[in-house]
Amino acid sequence: MIDDASREIHRSRWRREHERLGFIDIRQQGFATGGLGQYVSNLTVRVVILGGDPEYDLIEFDDEFWSWWKVNHVSPFGRATEDWERVIPTTHAAARYHPHSSKSWEWESYIALCRNGGLDMGLGRDGAAVTSEHKRVFRLVGIVGRLWSALDLYREAVERFNINGPWECSVALLGTSGSMLGNFATGWAEYPDPDANPRSCAEPNLWRRWEMDEWPSQDETRNLAFAAGTWIENSWGMGIRRFIAHSGSFEGQFDASHYR
Repeated sequence: MIDDASREIHRSRWRREHERLGFIDIRQQGFATGGLGQYVSNLTVRVVILGGDPEYDLIEFDDEFWSWWKVNHVSPFGRATEDWERVIPTTHAAARYHPHSSKSWEWESYIALCRNGGLDMGLGRDGAAVTSEHKRVFRLVGIVGRLWSALDLYREAVERFNINGPWECSVALLGTSGSMLGNFATGWAEYPDPDANPRSCAEPNLWRRWEMDEWPSQDETRNLAFAAGTWIENSWGMGIRRFIAHSGSFEGQFDASHYR
């Protein structure tokens, strides 16, 4: 159990990292686009995990590290994780990414393990699509699935590199004002059916953070991802969990068949 004085020290460190990454005010221009986020021109979702001391470089990017990091890991819901096309070291992190163009620093989406023992993930079209009517539609099953996979991958990193807590996990959705939700599990009405989205999101951006004294177990990472999915639903005024199948072979479970 972390005492109050120590907790405030950790929160002060996290706040300084928030400032660097642009997480301070959801109404600010360029919210959550600092650091690696700058390389995704159409950033829609950002996940940042910070350990106990994000100002200290903990991980060495040696041969042993790269042999582990370059391997495609199996997701906790039995699907292969993203087959990231490229791997690149940066000043502060080791990134795996999908390119947006032929230029090295234009990415479509990425996941990165940071030298300070944190994790950073940014999504472009994997987080939200834009319709022909120029309406942004966030992909609920895709976001929850990618978050769950990232949390579980980080569980491996915590064990492998002896990363110390406590931890903070931030989940942010960008450009949400007037947007809709889609990519639901089997059995739910899908966008653009009016029953799927009775209302749009009212906030310009969304941000929620969780603090943890111990990094979650495999089952607990699922619970955290589902809590984030429920919060996303609430942000559109919905009190249901449409990443859980309402019918079909995955009924009552996370619908991996709609993960894309």
